Amino acid sequence: MLVEKDRKVALSYVLVVDGKEVDRAESSNPLEFVYGHGRLLPRFEENIVGLAEGDEFAFELTPEEGYGEYREQNIVRVPKDIFVIEGKLQEDLLRIGSEVPMQMRGGGTMIGRVKEVGESEVTMDFNHELAGKFLQFSGRVEHVDEVSSEELAAMHEHHCCCGGHGDCDEGGCGCGDHGHGHCHSEGC
Repeated sequence: MLVEKDRKVALSYVLVVDGKEVDRAESSNPLEFVYGHGRLLPRFEENIVGLAEGDEFAFELTPEEGYGEYREQNIVRVPKDIFVIEGKLQEDLLRIGSEVPMQMRGGGTMIGRVKEVGESEVTMDFNHELAGKFLQFSGRVEHVDEVSSEELAAMHEHHCCCGGHGDCDEGGCGCGDHGHGHCHSEGC
């Protein structure tokens, strides 16, 4: 059976960035998703469509195909008092490198990483941690299976943008149940 829309796919893979392994899904705990529903980076999906169970893959995504270019304008200073809840400063959120879901004016949520904590301001980086990076994927299609109409209906009813590996941003989604690297809001 081939990888195509509305098929359950299980992949083992390794993601290498700048010569270092940053994510992995073993065959014993593969990345599982339904193909063609925007759960992964679009270019990632394009690179595996048509593969069969047992096929191996290796490809590189450019920053544009991955999580976009790193943008200085995505580094923002916010008032420290927005981290006060019920009169108490949430110091556990204010550790350098902490990933914090932030409510945006339009109602959406974005993940920001704490870069610096000052007297009255906190510097947050809203770039995806892999923005500006070339992503080298290699792996294997472990399993491909049909999806029942009930499973598809349930998936759409309980749609969450982060069910596989990645992030909820303009580039696509992912991360989810494996606890791999860049999964911070995995329920979004």
